[in-house]
Amino acid sequence: MARAGTRHTSRTERDELVDEYDEVYAETTREDMVVHAIQTGDRQDGTELRTEIRRAEKLHRRLDELASAVDRSEDGVYGVCEVCGEAIEDDRVAAHPATARCRAHAAR
Repeated sequence: MARAGTRHTSRTERDELVDEYDEVYAETTREDMVVHAIQTGDRQDGTELRTEIRRAEKLHRRLDELASAVDRSEDGVYGVCEVCGEAIEDDRVAAHPATARCRAHAAR
């Protein structure tokens, strides 16, 4: 029973940290990007700012994928395809540790 409680606590703490990261990162990073764009003179077309925003969004998606992989690991289903329930190929897991789908279902 202690193990389940520990799992719940670690999940709760991680979820709280992810929520805090989302709030702080979204607010400060966008503000910092705008200030940086103004300071560097990237006012013409905003290309640098848009690039940084896309980068931040990509990092956020990656964080979500990793958090999901941790959840699957804690639930005992890490390495199992969420679509067909079969084992995900070892080389695929090695190349993409956060993957939730086997090669056959990766594009779906």
